[in-house]
Amino acid sequence: MKKLLYTTTAFVLCGSIVQANAACIATPSCTAMGYTSSSSCTNGIKCPFGNYWNCDLSNKITELTNKITEIEQKVEDLETPKEVCYIGSILYSDKSCSVTVIAGKTPIGIVVYIDGTGGGQALALKSIGSYEWGGYGTDISGLTNYNSESAASKDYDSCGNTAKIIAAGDKSKYPAVWAANEYSTEGTSAGDWCLPAAGIFTSVYNNQTAINLGFEKVGGTTFTTSTYAWSSSELNHGIAWNSNFSDSYGLDGYGNGGKVASYEVRPVLEFPIEEKTACDSSYQYTCTGANESPSGEACDGKYQSCSCSSGYKWDNGACINPCSSPYVWDGSSCVCASYYKYSCNGSYQTGGSGVSCNGKYASCNCSYPYEWSSTQCKTTAVNTCTGEHETGGIGTAYNGKYISCSCETNYHWCGYGTREGFCVGPGENCF
Repeated sequence: MKKLLYTTTAFVLCGSIVQANAACIATPSCTAMGYTSSSSCTNGIKCPFGNYWNCDLSNKITELTNKITEIEQKVEDLETPKEVCYIGSILYSDKSCSVTVIAGKTPIGIVVYIDGTGGGQALALKSIGSYEWGGYGTDISGLTNYNSESAASKDYDSCGNTAKIIAAGDKSKYPAVWAANEYSTEGTSAGDWCLPAAGIFTSVYNNQTAINLGFEKVGGTTFTTSTYAWSSSELNHGIAWNSNFSDSYGLDGYGNGGKVASYEVRPVLEFPIEEKTACDSSYQYTCTGANESPSGEACDGKYQSCSCSSGYKWDNGACINPCSSPYVWDGSSCVCASYYKYSCNGSYQTGGSGVSCNGKYASCNCSYPYEWSSTQCKTTAVNTCTGEHETGGIGTAYNGKYISCSCETNYHWCGYGTREGFCVGPGENCF
């Protein structure tokens, strides 16, 4: 092995030249000198005495490069103007906002409320129709009752209210909120939109100029004193708040005809839109079919199963009657329907009418002049024919009574109407 020879004057190869006072030293260790990587690396330095590399410099260069990129991005962010959503701004399908119309983008609403934390709510550009609020007489559990315009004007929980109303009943019971929740546009889906809370209309009322200008820019429908639209805020079991810009706070409740009135539905979208959690595949039923109603919690408007009307059973994705006629399902077995309850062997009864179930019928046949009346045979021969302007009975008497009577000249018998069972004079009718 060759070694380096050190003298006072020069380095020479030991073994080739021998001088007095010379000493041999070992080749320096690469690892001791900081060349610790046995693999090459980008921008690394190779040890001159072996196959080792110093990669610390490479890592430092990479860290410095990443830091420079990060700083450049921050500078770019500072230099790029942000699109801020103001009340009256146009909200586009990509959830961006602008106070001016941007070519190539699709407007879906006008911002009508800002919550102060980076979010807000935008109303749809137009009404989607008129609907009853629904559920008259029902005070929805968990939905606050606001007993004054002032109190209702502070309710901004549009989608929270909407979820509670939807949980309380299907679209046949609460048509207005369901219509709003099923609305969709480019960039949004059914379930994203809600029925506005009362405070949203108060915000529109307080900012009419800016908001109506926004609607005008994109061809939307402006709000006027004759705009009556439902809110999702409740006053009590019979009344919900609606917009009315002729009243204080832009709201009306006491004189609106209650939840049975038909008013406009103007859906509202809360933004920014949160990422939806994908529903499990078992959530596949809308529960709006015949004899169906929602059961359990919904996911994106669908349920894992449905409740069924009396006499029906949930089976393989549908409400069915698992029993052959005339039996019905009572929840555990096949039984006769409740209206099969007459044996039809009572007074004036001559047997059952129609199909029997376990020996009983829904109605009975009656001997003349008796007729079936709800629960029993009743006779229509109830007239003694001895009253005013009556001259005797017509036909056969039954227990001294007749079905109809003959009348004096110029009088006629009323067998129907409010004057049924009387003889009435010339020119008079039976009502």
